Amino acid sequence: MAALMVTHDQHEAFAFADQVGVMHGGRLRQWGEPEALYHAPADRYVAGFIGQGAFLPGRMAAGRSVLLETGELWGDEALPFDEGAAVEVLLRPDEVKLEPGSAIRARVAERLPRGGVCHYALELLSGRRLWAEWRHDSALAPGDNVGIRLQPRRLLAYPA
Repeated sequence: MAALMVTHDQHEAFAFADQVGVMHGGRLRQWGEPEALYHAPADRYVAGFIGQGAFLPGRMAAGRSVLLETGELWGDEALPFDEGAAVEVLLRPDEVKLEPGSAIRARVAERLPRGGVCHYALELLSGRRLWAEWRHDSALAPGDNVGIRLQPRRLLAYPA
């Protein structure tokens, strides 16, 4: 049985729907399975609307890599931008890993318990914030300095 449900609650839409559409400005921006919208958003608007994450500014270094303030980040696929192009890279909370020995450092700005995990707002040296999702046994507190590793499933970059 087919049904059309209209909601502004993406959690509700993802829980009930086999297919989800994101509209903005009277236009359908993307239609597909919930996982596709989350892991392969069609554009910057959908990427920012679906799920949680942060955008870091960067510059294309080569066909598959972007230079960020945290260093060079590589993807498995070529990105459709010229070398030197300004881009924004989407990083989801589950793509920011805790790595004590890492040269990439961040300060814990906030700790938000979420059941079996905690969400942490991490402030980079520039003041930009990333979100990370780690288990409770990480036991970090605001003000702690931590090492992190960025490990996106797929490198998602959009024009800056």
